[in-house]
Amino acid sequence: KLQSDTLKMPNLFIKYGEDFIIDTKLTVNNFENINQTHFNADIKKIGVDFPKLFEIISYFTKKDININIPQKLNKLLYVGKLNGFLTDFHLNGTFISLVGKVQSNIDIAHQNKWDNFTIKGDLHSKKIDLSQALNNTNFGNTAFDVELSIDRINDNIDGYVDGNILEFGFKNYNYQDLTLTGNFNKNSFDGHAYLSDENLKFKFDGLIDFSH
Repeated sequence: KLQSDTLKMPNLFIKYGEDFIIDTKLTVNNFENINQTHFNADIKKIGVDFPKLFEIISYFTKKDININIPQKLNKLLYVGKLNGFLTDFHLNGTFISLVGKVQSNIDIAHQNKWDNFTIKGDLHSKKIDLSQALNNTNFGNTAFDVELSIDRINDNIDGYVDGNILEFGFKNYNYQDLTLTGNFNKNSFDGHAYLSDENLKFKFDGLIDFSH
């Protein structure tokens, strides 16, 4: 039996081919009880290829992971802080992908498997290429500064957003300064929206149904 329940790794480096890399300073407390193990990491780099990672996890856990990720988001890099437990943790750092960068200050929690999870916090980006992220040339770039809450239970997604879409490209025009506050799911948005673009201004208060 170990004499201490604290493990400190000032220079942890793990690499698995080109699909997975961890370069971090890590402290682990109470690691003898995995359900109560606490992690504190100063992350120089975590890089993942999600499809390959899901394959590895499924192989060892004997459980399928059914999460569809857009192709341009398959590879993701994270630099920043991580603090918390396996099922409930806080991230304060930057996500980097082929479509752009997103600064985050968020809490993530999940139950048993990643089909059910909750994300709450603040997200900020100066530029995300939506045409690449969504594989749809109708869209352009977007920039945003929002407070976000998302609950995913099986295939159902419910959320809340409050913030400013600084830029939103659609049909070869960049709309500016869209304020959003409201609740949303895969089929609808119920709340308030105000657009203060120089060529188009509108105010909306109500329900938008995306299912029709």
